[in-house]
Amino acid sequence: FAAALPMGFSAFMIAIYYNMDMVMLGFMRTETEVGYYSAAYKVLLISLIPAGIILRVFFPQLSIANGNNDRMKFLMQKYSIAMLIVGTFVSVMGIAFANQIVTIIFGSEFHKSVFLLQILMIDTILVYINMTYGNPLLAWNKETVYTYAIIVGGVGNIILNVILIPRYGATGAAVATV
Repeated sequence: FAAALPMGFSAFMIAIYYNMDMVMLGFMRTETEVGYYSAAYKVLLISLIPAGIILRVFFPQLSIANGNNDRMKFLMQKYSIAMLIVGTFVSVMGIAFANQIVTIIFGSEFHKSVFLLQILMIDTILVYINMTYGNPLLAWNKETVYTYAIIVGGVGNIILNVILIPRYGATGAAVATV
C-alpha cells in the first residue's frame, strides 16, 4: 500500500490535469467554446495512444534492467529515440493537418477547433518527452520523485487555467495545457 500510494496520487493528479481545463472552461465560458475545445482535446488524447504503446513495449525491460546501468542506458537510448521519432511525427502531422483532421472527424462547423488543435499538438511532443523520462522512474522504484513532478505539473496547470481561461477562453486552456 505504501508503494502504491504515490502512484495512486499521481494518477489522481494526472486525471485532474487532463480534466480540470474542461471543467473550468465549462464554468467560465460558453458551451459552444467548450465544444470546440473538447473536439481538439479528443484528438490530443488520440495522439497520445502511440506513446502508451511504446511505453508498454519498453516498460517491462526497463523494470528488469533496474540496477544494471549499462542495460538501463541502452534501453533508455532505444526508448528515447522511439518516443522522439513518433512524438515528433504525430505532433508535426497534427499541426500541419489540423484543418483536415478536424473537418474529417467533426465536420467543417468545428473550424474554430483547428487553432486549438494546433496549440494542443505542441503539447503532444512535450507529453512524449515527459513520458520518456518520467515513466522509467516508476520502473526504477522512484515513485516519489515521479509523484512530485506530477504534482508540480498539475498545480502549475491549475494556476495557469485560473489565469488564462477567464481572459482567453479555450485558447487560454490550450496554452495552459502546453
